[in-house]
Amino acid sequence: MARKHSLFTLGFIAVILTSCNNELKVNAPWRDIPVIYALLDPAQDTHFVRIHKAFLGDKPVTEMASIPDSLYYTNMTAVVEEYVDKQLTRTFPVLLHPNPPRLNPGIFTTDGYKLYYFNAQLNNNATYKIIVSRPGEPDAMATTTLVGPYRIVRPVTQQLNLAGRSSDFAWTKPDRGTIFTWELDLYYLEQKVNNPLDTVTKVITYVFNHEPTNFPAQLNYTFSTDQYFAFLGANLDSDPSVYRFFRRMRMRLVAGHETMAQFIKVNAPTGGIVQERPLFTNVENGVGLFSSRRTVVPSNINTGQEIVFDFDQGTQIRLYSDPAMCGKRFVRVTAVDSCICQDGNIVCWR
Repeated sequence: MARKHSLFTLGFIAVILTSCNNELKVNAPWRDIPVIYALLDPAQDTHFVRIHKAFLGDKPVTEMASIPDSLYYTNMTAVVEEYVDKQLTRTFPVLLHPNPPRLNPGIFTTDGYKLYYFNAQLNNNATYKIIVSRPGEPDAMATTTLVGPYRIVRPVTQQLNLAGRSSDFAWTKPDRGTIFTWELDLYYLEQKVNNPLDTVTKVITYVFNHEPTNFPAQLNYTFSTDQYFAFLGANLDSDPSVYRFFRRMRMRLVAGHETMAQFIKVNAPTGGIVQERPLFTNVENGVGLFSSRRTVVPSNINTGQEIVFDFDQGTQIRLYSDPAMCGKRFVRVTAVDSCICQDGNIVCWR
C-alpha cells in the first residue's frame, strides 16, 4: 500500500507540473459554518454559549482574524430546548450578553466580541438541544445530557492536613462524568512591612486534572503536597516589603462529560511525526462542542453548607518553613511570637 500511495502522489505531482493552467486554487467555495461552544453546568443558573462563524478568504489568516465581520453573525438566532423522555418540556432563548468579559489580546480581534447566554435551572434527567438558525442556511444543532450528581468524600474536615508528602482525595462517581479537574484557592493577606494598615487579600489557584482508567463507586486520588508547595514557591515572589498571612482555602471539583473528555483527547498535543488530527465535533451542520460539566464543593453532609478550610498546625508550619516556601514571606503567628523563614533560617520576634 505504501508503494501505491507513493506512485499516486508522484503521478498527481506530475499532472500539476505539466498542467497548462498555472493558477493554483487553494480555497474551496465559501460555506457558512457556525462554530458553537458551550458547557452546561447544573450547579449554575446562567449558561454561556460561544457562537461565531468560520471564515475563508484570500487574505492572510491574521488579517482576516482581525476583522469582527469575519467572526460574528449579525442575523443569527439560537434557542436551547429541554427534553424529558423525548418530550419537549421547555425552550430557552439564547441572548446576546450585554456586557461580556474583556478578552486578552491575541490573533483574533477583541473588537465587537459577542458572547451569548441563557438562564435556566437545569433538570438532571433532561437532554438539552441547541439550535442555531441563519437565513437561508440549514440549522446547526447539537445535543447533550448532563453530568450526574456526585459529592466530595475527602477532604471534608475543616482542619486541612497537608503536612505530609501526600493527601488522599476522594469523591463519588457521577454518571457520564469521566474527566475531573480540582481547583484549590489559597487566600492570604499581604501586609506592608512599614505600614501594617496597608493590607490586601490575594488568592493563588492551583489546578490539576485527573482522568481515571476505571470507575468504581468511589474515585480516589493521591494528592502530592510536595508538588503543591513547589507550585506555590514557583508562583509567589519574594517581596521583602511585605508579610503574608494564611487566611483560608476553598476547593472546587469539576467533572467533565464523556463527550468533553473525548474532545480533549482528540485535540491533545501529539508527539508523533504526523501532527494532523481528526476533527471532533458533536455539532450537526457546524463544528464545536456542546456538552456539560458539573461543579461541586466540599460540603457538610448534614447541612449542605460549603466547607471553607483552615490549615492544621503542621500545615501552617510547612507553609512558611518548607524549602520551597522559605523566602516567600509567610508568617506564622502564635500566642508567643511570630516567625518567618528567610535565607534558610527561621527568624522569630515578639
